[in-house]
Amino acid sequence: MPDQASLERRLATIESILLTMGKSSTIDLATRQTDDANFMALYSIVRELANRAGVSDELFLRHYDARFRWWHDYFLRRVEDRDPERAAEIDYRTLEQASTETSFRSIFDLSP
Repeated sequence: MPDQASLERRLATIESILLTMGKSSTIDLATRQTDDANFMALYSIVRELANRAGVSDELFLRHYDARFRWWHDYFLRRVEDRDPERAAEIDYRTLEQASTETSFRSIFDLSP
């Protein structure tokens, strides 16, 4: 049975770990908020430029979706190259969503 000093050291270690986890969670939240702001700034600028170039919101969103799927697949494949099990854990796509083209069309290619 552990003595009082041993239990106190364990408790102090647990408290330290919990404080570190709390700080890490706060840092993760701040990073996500900054990433979201960066994304929305670029997204809104690109959407405005596309609109001025004659690309409708509907077409813009279709291109966005296709490119998101392409890049998501690309980055998942990079994870899979290093750690297939980890890639499977974070890949939430359906089989239909997982099928992507080998490349994506230009947003200014207005053909269907």
